[in-house]
Amino acid sequence: MSAFSKPFLRLLPEARELLRIPCGIAIYLPEERAVKVLDIIIEDFNPPLVVAVGDVITRNLIKNEQRVDVAIVDMKTRRDFQVSPPPKGLFHLTLETFNEAGTISLHAWGAVSLAITLASTGLRVLVLVKGEEDLLAIPAMLSSPDRSLVIYGLMTGALVATPTSRYLRKSLTIFIKRYFSLKK
Repeated sequence: MSAFSKPFLRLLPEARELLRIPCGIAIYLPEERAVKVLDIIIEDFNPPLVVAVGDVITRNLIKNEQRVDVAIVDMKTRRDFQVSPPPKGLFHLTLETFNEAGTISLHAWGAVSLAITLASTGLRVLVLVKGEEDLLAIPAMLSSPDRSLVIYGLMTGALVATPTSRYLRKSLTIFIKRYFSLKK
């Protein structure tokens, strides 16, 4: 049995449009200005963790010397198929996982949760995904402590900073029950 045949949650087709709506504070500005706005958001929220989901977001935050406690990347973007890994030495630990496009594998969910737990102890953790990382923002939001920021990008060019909370976790749980199917 291959890694991709393990249990996973598959996003239902009708939910794709919903995920194009920002879940958090959407910043529609060029990279450098967006990161400056993010600086203000981070100062205001004082998050216990900052989680970056996606290669472009991670690269932009690192390039602009922004804090990243957990980065979730797949080494690909829609624009440049392959991208280089984050600089060596920036993260204390790398966790590898697999996640098929349009799904959240239970293995990947576990890796994201473990990364967040480790980051809560002060370690910076890179989660390297074989497959696609896009939907892993959901387990990141569900696993992060209250007031953490999960940062991801939208195809429209927005940087989205999502503050985590009990309300967000409750809403995402409802979303998963309604818009994902479990495959074994």
